[in-house]
Amino acid sequence: MKKSTKKNLRTAALLYVIVLVVALGVSFAWFINNREVEVRSGDNMVITVGSHLEVGIVSNLGAVGSWGSLATINASKACPDITGDGTHFYFPTTLDTSDMPDLNDTETFIYINDQDNAEEYYIQVKLKFRTALPMDVYLSNTSQVYPEDLNTPDDLSGSISSDVIAGAVRVGISEITVDENGKEIETLKSIWIPNDRYQLIPPTEDASISFNESGEREQYGYLSPDNGVWDENTTSMVQRYWTEMDYASGRVLVGNGQLASEATTSGSQNVPAMANGGIPLLSFNGSGTMEEKVMVVRIWVEGTDREAHTNLNGGRIKYSLNFIGIEKSGYTEEEQADFNGITLGDAGLRYANGTAVGDEVLYSYNGIDWASYSASNPNFNDDVTANGNTVYIRMAESATKRPSAARKLTK
Repeated sequence: MKKSTKKNLRTAALLYVIVLVVALGVSFAWFINNREVEVRSGDNMVITVGSHLEVGIVSNLGAVGSWGSLATINASKACPDITGDGTHFYFPTTLDTSDMPDLNDTETFIYINDQDNAEEYYIQVKLKFRTALPMDVYLSNTSQVYPEDLNTPDDLSGSISSDVIAGAVRVGISEITVDENGKEIETLKSIWIPNDRYQLIPPTEDASISFNESGEREQYGYLSPDNGVWDENTTSMVQRYWTEMDYASGRVLVGNGQLASEATTSGSQNVPAMANGGIPLLSFNGSGTMEEKVMVVRIWVEGTDREAHTNLNGGRIKYSLNFIGIEKSGYTEEEQADFNGITLGDAGLRYANGTAVGDEVLYSYNGIDWASYSASNPNFNDDVTANGNTVYIRMAESATKRPSAARKLTK
C-alpha cells in the first residue's frame, strides 16, 4: 500500500467548567466528490478553563508552552476527507466507476500516521490539564457542531444549504498515558456524532435534493482494515458500524446542544447534546498536589456518512466544544449488586427479590434514546417485543452519583 509521510448535568452539581471553543469556517470534500477539493479552516482554536483548572497546549516536542486559563492554537489548514474510528484513519486516493473507493484495491487507501502525515488530513489538538482537586471531565451538553447558515440555499441545485455537511462531522476524544517504558498509550474515550438527525434526501427524477433537520438516523460507521490491523500494509477494507452497546455505554455520543448566541444561524436544535449520556474523558484523583492529564481531540469529516454528498461542496460549519468537570461518586457495591440482579420478563423489569423497578432505572432500545422506567407503562412489553426482546438499562444519574454502566437484557 502506498504510504504518505452529556453529560446532562444538573446545575447544582457543576463544580468546575472547562470550555474549548472552536469557531472554524470549513469547506469539505468527500468520497463521492473529486480529489482536488479540500477541507479548509482559517480561525484560531481557543481553549479556556474556569477556576481550579489550568490548561496548556502540548507542542510536537511534548512540552507545554504555558499554563493558564486561556490558550489558543492556529487551526488554519487544508485537509481532505477521510474515514476512521477516532484514533486510526485512511484516505482514499482513487475512486471506482460508482464514485466510491475500491475496498479491495491495495493502492486505494493511504494510511494516516500521526507521526508522518496527520496534519494533512484532520484537525488535531493535544491538550494537557492539571488540577489538585478531585473531578471527572465530561463533554458538556452545551457542546455543538453547527452549520454557519442552515437556511440559505447554496448547494449545486440551489435548493438547500451546503452547510448541511455538518451532519458528516465527527469528533474523537482520547486520553494519552505513558507506560513504564516511557511509551505513549492512547485510549479512545468517546466518538461524538453531533448532528445525528440530519437527513440528506438525494434527488430523484421527480424531486430535487432536500434536507430534513429532524430526520431518521442512519447506521453510523467507518471503513477499517479487514484483518483489524491498522497500518500501511492493509490489503482490503470493510465497512464497520457502531453498535447499540457503543451508544449505550456512552463510548459513542449522539446529539447536539444549543448555543443561544448561534440559534438564528444554526436553526432549531431541539435534541440535547449527548442524548445517550457519556463517560468521563479524564479523571483526577485530587490528592492535594497538581495532577496532569493529557487529551487529544480530533475533528474530521467521515466520508461514509450520507451527508458527505457532492451537492454540499463548499459547506461551512462551526464548533463549540465545552468540557465540564464535576465530582460525583459511583454507586455502592450493594446498589450495583441490586442493579446487576435486575431481570427482564413478562412482568417487566424486576429486582432479584421480585420488587418492581422504578424510575431510578433508565431504559433504551437503541442505546441512544433513554427514558425513566415505570412498572405501570402499559406498552413496555409490546415495545420490548417489537425491539427484538432486548432492552438496555442503566442506573440514572443523580445529584451526587454518576450513572452506572449499561447492561443489555434479553427476554
